Amino acid sequence: MLTRIKKGVDLTACRLFQYGKQEISYRVLGKATGEPILMLHGMLGTFERELACMVPYFSDCQLVCPDLPAHGGSPGAALDPRGTAEVMLALCEHLALSRVHVFGYSYGGFVGLMMAERRPDAVSALMMHATRFFWTQPEADEFSADLRPNALTKNNPRWAEVLRQDHAPQGADHWKTLCEIASGYVVSLPDFMNTVDVSNIATPVCVSCGDRDAMLPVREAEQLAGMLPRGSLAVIPESAHPMQETRIGILAGVALELFRAHSIFS
Repeated sequence: MLTRIKKGVDLTACRLFQYGKQEISYRVLGKATGEPILMLHGMLGTFERELACMVPYFSDCQLVCPDLPAHGGSPGAALDPRGTAEVMLALCEHLALSRVHVFGYSYGGFVGLMMAERRPDAVSALMMHATRFFWTQPEADEFSADLRPNALTKNNPRWAEVLRQDHAPQGADHWKTLCEIASGYVVSLPDFMNTVDVSNIATPVCVSCGDRDAMLPVREAEQLAGMLPRGSLAVIPESAHPMQETRIGILAGVALELFRAHSIFS
Protein backbone atom coordinates (compact mmCIF):
# COMPACT_ATOMS: atom_id res chain seq x y z
CA MET A 1 0.00 0.00 0.00
CA LEU A 2 1.30 3.44 -0.87
CA THR A 3 1.64 6.14 1.74
CA ARG A 4 -0.26 9.26 0.76
CA ILE A 5 1.45 12.54 1.54
CA LYS A 6 -0.70 15.15 3.24
CA LYS A 7 0.72 17.59 5.75
CA GLY A 8 3.61 15.38 6.84
CA VAL A 9 5.88 12.70 5.45
CA ASP A 10 5.41 9.13 6.69
CA LEU A 11 8.85 7.53 6.70
CA THR A 12 8.02 4.42 8.69
CA ALA A 13 6.89 1.90 6.06
CA CYS A 14 10.16 0.25 4.98
CA ARG A 15 10.26 -2.60 2.49
CA LEU A 16 13.12 -4.92 1.54
CA PHE A 17 14.18 -5.96 -1.95
CA GLN A 18 16.60 -8.82 -2.53
CA TYR A 19 18.69 -8.83 -5.71
CA GLY A 20 21.27 -11.57 -5.66
CA LYS A 21 23.29 -11.00 -2.49
CA GLN A 22 22.23 -7.35 -2.28
CA GLU A 23 19.41 -6.29 0.04
CA ILE A 24 17.87 -2.86 -0.45
CA SER A 25 15.74 -1.03 2.10
CA TYR A 26 13.24 1.27 0.40
CA ARG A 27 9.92 3.07 0.72
CA VAL A 28 7.21 3.88 -1.79
CA LEU A 29 5.47 7.19 -1.17
CA GLY A 30 2.88 9.32 -2.94
CA LYS A 31 0.28 8.32 -5.52
CA ALA A 32 0.27 5.00 -7.32
CA THR A 33 -1.10 6.71 -10.43
CA GLY A 34 1.46 9.53 -10.46
CA GLU A 35 4.67 9.98 -12.45
CA PRO A 36 7.13 7.42 -11.00
CA ILE A 37 10.31 9.03 -9.66
CA LEU A 38 13.28 7.11 -8.27
CA MET A 39 14.86 9.25 -5.53
CA LEU A 40 18.60 8.61 -5.05
CA HIS A 41 20.47 10.21 -2.16
CA GLY A 42 24.15 11.16 -2.01
CA MET A 43 27.28 9.48 -0.69
CA LEU A 44 27.19 9.09 3.11
CA GLY A 45 23.56 10.28 3.06
CA THR A 46 20.15 8.68 3.39
CA PHE A 47 16.77 9.42 1.89
CA GLU A 48 15.49 10.77 5.22
CA ARG A 49 18.41 13.11 5.72
CA GLU A 50 18.72 14.50 2.21
CA LEU A 51 15.61 13.94 0.11
CA ALA A 52 12.60 13.76 2.43
CA CYS A 53 12.44 17.55 2.10
CA MET A 54 11.48 17.07 -1.58
CA VAL A 55 8.51 14.79 -0.92
CA PRO A 56 5.81 17.43 -0.27
CA TYR A 57 6.58 19.02 -3.65
CA PHE A 58 6.16 15.65 -5.38
CA SER A 59 2.87 14.72 -3.68
CA ASP A 60 1.17 13.92 -7.00
CA CYS A 61 3.95 11.51 -8.00
CA GLN A 62 4.85 7.95 -7.08
CA LEU A 63 8.19 8.06 -5.27
CA VAL A 64 10.54 5.10 -4.90
CA CYS A 65 12.99 5.98 -2.13
CA PRO A 66 15.81 3.49 -1.47
CA ASP A 67 18.81 3.55 0.79
CA LEU A 68 21.75 2.92 -1.54
CA PRO A 69 24.07 -0.02 -0.77
CA ALA A 70 26.18 0.43 2.39
CA HIS A 71 23.92 3.31 3.49
CA GLY A 72 21.10 3.47 6.04
CA GLY A 73 19.28 0.15 6.12
CA SER A 74 20.90 -1.31 2.97
CA PRO A 75 24.02 -3.46 3.62
CA GLY A 76 27.01 -3.23 1.31
CA ALA A 77 30.78 -3.31 1.22
CA ALA A 78 31.59 -1.01 -1.69
CA LEU A 79 30.45 2.02 -3.68
CA ASP A 80 29.95 0.89 -7.26
CA PRO A 81 27.85 3.25 -9.42
CA ARG A 82 27.37 0.78 -12.28
CA GLY A 83 26.57 -2.11 -9.94
CA THR A 84 24.17 0.07 -7.97
CA ALA A 85 22.52 1.20 -11.22
CA GLU A 86 21.85 -2.44 -12.06
CA VAL A 87 20.25 -3.00 -8.64
CA MET A 88 18.10 0.13 -8.99
CA LEU A 89 16.88 -0.99 -12.42
CA ALA A 90 16.01 -4.37 -10.93
CA LEU A 91 14.12 -2.67 -8.08
CA CYS A 92 12.06 -0.71 -10.61
CA GLU A 93 11.28 -3.89 -12.54
CA HIS A 94 10.29 -5.56 -9.26
CA LEU A 95 7.79 -2.74 -8.75
CA ALA A 96 6.48 -3.17 -12.31
CA LEU A 97 7.87 0.22 -13.35
CA SER A 98 9.18 -0.25 -16.87
CA ARG A 99 10.14 3.45 -17.09
CA VAL A 100 10.92 5.95 -14.35
CA HIS A 101 12.25 9.42 -13.86
CA VAL A 102 15.32 9.68 -11.66
CA PHE A 103 16.16 12.46 -9.22
CA GLY A 104 19.72 11.95 -8.04
CA TYR A 105 21.55 14.10 -5.53
CA SER A 106 25.38 14.15 -5.70
CA TYR A 107 26.50 10.48 -5.85
CA GLY A 108 22.88 9.53 -6.55
CA GLY A 109 22.99 11.62 -9.71
CA PHE A 110 25.92 9.60 -10.97
CA VAL A 111 24.08 6.35 -10.24
CA GLY A 112 21.18 7.75 -12.26
CA LEU A 113 23.56 8.53 -15.12
CA MET A 114 24.80 4.93 -15.07
CA MET A 115 21.17 3.75 -15.21
CA ALA A 116 20.65 5.86 -18.32
CA GLU A 117 23.90 4.53 -19.80
CA ARG A 118 22.86 0.93 -19.21
CA ARG A 119 19.12 1.15 -19.98
CA PRO A 120 18.11 4.36 -21.77
CA ASP A 121 14.69 2.84 -22.41
CA ALA A 122 14.09 2.60 -18.65
CA VAL A 123 14.96 6.19 -17.68
CA SER A 124 12.55 8.74 -19.10
CA ALA A 125 14.39 11.77 -17.67
CA LEU A 126 17.20 12.35 -15.18
CA MET A 127 17.77 15.25 -12.81
CA MET A 128 21.37 15.29 -11.55
CA HIS A 129 21.69 17.77 -8.72
CA ALA A 130 25.08 18.74 -7.23
CA THR A 131 26.84 15.82 -8.95
CA ARG A 132 30.52 16.52 -9.56
CA PHE A 133 31.80 14.76 -12.67
CA PHE A 134 35.28 16.21 -13.27
CA TRP A 135 38.02 15.31 -10.76
CA THR A 136 41.79 15.71 -10.76
CA GLN A 137 43.76 13.16 -8.75
CA PRO A 138 45.04 15.74 -6.21
CA GLU A 139 41.45 16.92 -5.60
CA ALA A 140 40.25 13.35 -5.15
CA ASP A 141 43.14 12.49 -2.82
CA GLU A 142 42.46 15.53 -0.63
CA PHE A 143 38.73 14.82 -0.40
CA SER A 144 39.42 11.14 0.29
CA ALA A 145 41.67 12.01 3.24
CA ASP A 146 38.97 14.27 4.72
CA LEU A 147 36.49 11.38 4.66
CA ARG A 148 38.53 9.02 6.83
CA PRO A 149 36.78 8.48 10.20
CA ASN A 150 39.58 9.88 12.36
CA ALA A 151 39.93 13.01 10.26
CA LEU A 152 36.19 13.50 10.08
CA THR A 153 35.75 13.05 13.85
CA LYS A 154 38.48 15.61 14.50
CA ASN A 155 37.48 18.18 11.89
CA ASN A 156 33.69 17.84 11.88
CA PRO A 157 32.45 16.00 14.99
CA ARG A 158 28.84 17.12 14.46
CA TRP A 159 28.75 15.48 11.03
CA ALA A 160 30.36 12.35 12.47
CA GLU A 161 27.50 12.11 14.97
CA VAL A 162 24.93 12.60 12.20
CA LEU A 163 26.54 9.76 10.25
CA ARG A 164 26.55 7.53 13.32
CA GLN A 165 22.81 8.07 13.78
CA ASP A 166 21.87 7.76 10.10
CA HIS A 167 23.69 4.47 9.54
CA ALA A 168 23.02 2.90 12.95
CA PRO A 169 20.72 0.21 11.44
CA GLN A 170 23.93 -1.57 10.44
CA GLY A 171 25.65 -1.10 13.79
CA ALA A 172 26.93 1.77 15.92
CA ASP A 173 30.29 1.85 14.14
CA HIS A 174 29.09 1.21 10.59
CA TRP A 175 29.50 4.89 9.78
CA LYS A 176 33.26 4.42 10.16
CA THR A 177 33.22 1.52 7.73
CA LEU A 178 31.12 3.54 5.30
CA CYS A 179 33.55 6.47 5.50
CA GLU A 180 36.45 4.15 4.68
CA ILE A 181 34.47 2.76 1.75
CA ALA A 182 33.67 6.28 0.55
CA SER A 183 37.29 7.37 0.96
CA GLY A 184 38.47 4.50 -1.24
CA TYR A 185 35.82 5.23 -3.84
CA VAL A 186 36.71 8.92 -4.08
CA VAL A 187 40.37 8.10 -4.81
CA SER A 188 39.23 6.11 -7.85
CA LEU A 189 37.01 8.87 -9.28
CA PRO A 190 39.41 10.40 -11.84
CA ASP A 191 40.10 7.00 -13.43
CA PHE A 192 36.47 5.87 -13.19
CA MET A 193 35.11 8.99 -14.87
CA ASN A 194 37.39 8.30 -17.83
CA THR A 195 35.35 5.13 -18.47
CA VAL A 196 32.12 7.09 -18.94
CA ASP A 197 31.29 8.40 -22.42
CA VAL A 198 28.38 10.76 -21.81
CA SER A 199 28.09 11.50 -25.54
CA ASN A 200 26.32 8.13 -25.89
CA ILE A 201 23.64 8.87 -23.26
CA ALA A 202 20.39 9.66 -25.06
CA THR A 203 18.23 10.29 -21.99
CA PRO A 204 17.16 13.91 -21.30
CA VAL A 205 19.36 15.05 -18.42
CA CYS A 206 19.14 18.26 -16.43
CA VAL A 207 22.42 19.04 -14.66
CA SER A 208 21.73 21.36 -11.75
CA CYS A 209 23.79 22.95 -9.01
CA GLY A 210 23.55 25.74 -6.49
CA ASP A 211 25.12 29.08 -7.32
CA ARG A 212 27.02 28.84 -4.02
CA ASP A 213 28.10 25.20 -4.28
CA ALA A 214 31.70 25.03 -3.02
CA MET A 215 32.16 21.47 -4.32
CA LEU A 216 30.68 21.82 -7.81
CA PRO A 217 31.52 25.00 -9.74
CA VAL A 218 28.77 26.21 -12.06
CA ARG A 219 31.22 26.11 -14.98
CA GLU A 220 31.71 22.36 -14.48
CA ALA A 221 27.98 21.72 -14.37
CA GLU A 222 27.62 23.74 -17.55
CA GLN A 223 30.43 21.77 -19.18
CA LEU A 224 28.80 18.43 -18.36
CA ALA A 225 25.40 19.62 -19.60
CA GLY A 226 27.01 20.64 -22.87
CA MET A 227 28.58 17.21 -23.34
CA LEU A 228 25.28 15.37 -22.96
CA PRO A 229 23.29 14.99 -26.22
CA ARG A 230 20.08 16.05 -24.49
CA GLY A 231 21.58 17.94 -21.58
CA SER A 232 20.35 21.13 -19.97
CA LEU A 233 21.59 23.29 -17.10
CA ALA A 234 19.77 24.67 -14.07
CA VAL A 235 21.47 26.92 -11.51
CA ILE A 236 19.56 27.14 -8.24
CA PRO A 237 19.90 30.62 -6.69
CA GLU A 238 21.03 31.21 -3.11
CA SER A 239 21.93 27.53 -2.73
CA ALA A 240 25.04 25.63 -1.59
CA HIS A 241 25.93 21.93 -1.89
CA PRO A 242 24.00 20.50 1.11
CA MET A 243 20.29 19.99 0.57
CA GLN A 244 19.71 21.80 3.87
CA GLU A 245 21.23 24.90 2.24
CA THR A 246 19.26 24.64 -1.02
CA ARG A 247 16.14 26.48 -2.20
CA ILE A 248 14.13 23.25 -2.27
CA GLY A 249 10.99 24.75 -3.80
CA ILE A 250 12.93 26.07 -6.79
CA LEU A 251 14.85 22.82 -7.23
CA ALA A 252 11.66 20.77 -7.07
CA GLY A 253 9.98 23.07 -9.59
CA VAL A 254 12.80 22.55 -12.09
CA ALA A 255 12.64 18.78 -11.60
CA LEU A 256 8.86 18.66 -12.05
CA GLU A 257 9.10 20.73 -15.23
CA LEU A 258 11.65 18.26 -16.62
CA PHE A 259 9.65 15.19 -15.65
CA ARG A 260 6.36 16.56 -16.99
CA ALA A 261 8.03 17.49 -20.29
CA HIS A 262 9.05 13.84 -20.65
CA SER A 263 6.03 12.26 -19.00
CA ILE A 264 5.89 8.50 -18.66
CA PHE A 265 2.24 8.69 -19.66
CA SER A 266 2.62 10.71 -22.86
